Amino acid sequence: MSRFSRNCSQSFNKIFKLDLRFLTHTLIAGDRSYCRENTLPQYLFNSDQHVIGFMLMSPAFVRSLLLTSTFSFAAPIALIGIILALLSTLEQVPFAEAISRAGAEKLLQFLAVFGSGDPFQGALVIGLTCSLVGVLFDAYAFYRHQNLHDG
Repeated sequence: MSRFSRNCSQSFNKIFKLDLRFLTHTLIAGDRSYCRENTLPQYLFNSDQHVIGFMLMSPAFVRSLLLTSTFSFAAPIALIGIILALLSTLEQVPFAEAISRAGAEKLLQFLAVFGSGDPFQGALVIGLTCSLVGVLFDAYAFYRHQNLHDG
């Protein structure tokens, strides 16, 4: 292996393994923009000699995932908080006191099921689960957007 080929291979590994700032890039067999020689490693090719694409994380994609996870976590937590606040406000009404107290108790029991006996942990588990689902959906939507606009 020549010195140029070794340096090119090292820079290739640095670009695709260590530095994740680049946009999604699909290598094609004639693409020699990273090296002057065709020194792409063999693990980039499948058995039919088609080049495997790389989905690298762009800053916009990371920002989108962070925003999605934040809002997907905050939405169920806020909903639970609003319901508990409404139930505690309804406790001040004389005829609705028993109904609102029973509703708050049932909601706290429901949350305790997901939190191993602790309603606060149950709310966190529900929030984290919704956050994970939101991130998965956002990543899927990003993937579909890339594939639909590629060809």
